[in-house]
Amino acid sequence: MKDRRLTNASFCLVMMLLGLSGCTSNNQNAQQRQAEDEKTRQEAADTTQKAKEDAKKAAQKLDEASKKLAHQAEVVGQGVKEGWNRDNVHVVDLNTGSQADLRSLPGLTDEDAQKIISGRPYKSTHELVARGMVSEDKFREIGNRIVVKNPTP
Repeated sequence: MKDRRLTNASFCLVMMLLGLSGCTSNNQNAQQRQAEDEKTRQEAADTTQKAKEDAKKAAQKLDEASKKLAHQAEVVGQGVKEGWNRDNVHVVDLNTGSQADLRSLPGLTDEDAQKIISGRPYKSTHELVARGMVSEDKFREIGNRIVVKNPTP
């Protein structure tokens, strides 16, 4: 009977040890799962960061493209307006034309129109270039639309 108790005690001891090794195994599995979970979280965070950076770059490119398209649309509009009015050439007298009249000439800004008005009177249209009011290129654009009707002596 004593042998049997010893066997039972040995059996219980073996079972306890096996149970403890199972606990250790479960503990290792939990640590492994935590490590895998952390790796997965880190990969998701990295992927999200990259997607965020890619989205910012795409937004910048879209913004640049929309600005370029808006500018092109404005230029096309100016071309259409010029083409529409080409047969009805509006001639502006440099000595009497208003700022709005001068501003209606292709390529002239409000600043250009104000310089022209401030530089009056003119004896010839080419004085705009000679006095530095407009460039030669700009003068070629507007030369057929400007006159000096009342030159001063």
